[in-house]
Amino acid sequence: MAFSPFRIQIFIGEGCNNLSLISLFEKEGFKTQKCDIQSQENDWKYDFSPDLIILFPGKNQVSGSDIRSISQSLDGSSDFPFIVVSEESNFKEASQYFNLGALDYLTLPKDNEYLLTFFRTRLSTVRRIQEKDRLINRLLEANNQLEVLAATDVLTGLINRRKMFDLCEQEIIRFHRNKNPFCILMSDIDHFKNIN
Repeated sequence: MAFSPFRIQIFIGEGCNNLSLISLFEKEGFKTQKCDIQSQENDWKYDFSPDLIILFPGKNQVSGSDIRSISQSLDGSSDFPFIVVSEESNFKEASQYFNLGALDYLTLPKDNEYLLTFFRTRLSTVRRIQEKDRLINRLLEANNQLEVLAATDVLTGLINRRKMFDLCEQEIIRFHRNKNPFCILMSDIDHFKNIN
């Protein structure tokens, strides 16, 4: 698997200017894209595919619906990983963001090396989780295919004997539970090998 640089989508609120942080990311080789939190321009969401969102709320109060809207426009889910960065420590605000699903809340430190280590670690974690989710999805798809193969006849596409016995067993259990009658119809086709 080829290495691709970490991609960070940065949303900046009113009165917030963190160009030094953005330039620090870019020097480190991260790909960044910046836009305003309140912006109605959504072109960023179609071509960037970030690994992580960073919110700099500034004077803006970012609501849960804002975060859900941003997250859903990125990957269709409402739990895209995001970190809130603030210039001042505010535990009440941090609690609110954690309740909205923030991965972390960071008060900007003065030390750039700490900052880069922090984001490298978080981004590596996000990538590992994404890779794990991708592998789980592939495994689920493979299991579904195996279930179909185990239950059907390759030649006709009809259910096989094992699947038929499973279905009969389920119907017998349902009969004992609900007392609803059921019947099984079996037929035999003469000279089926000729048709086959």
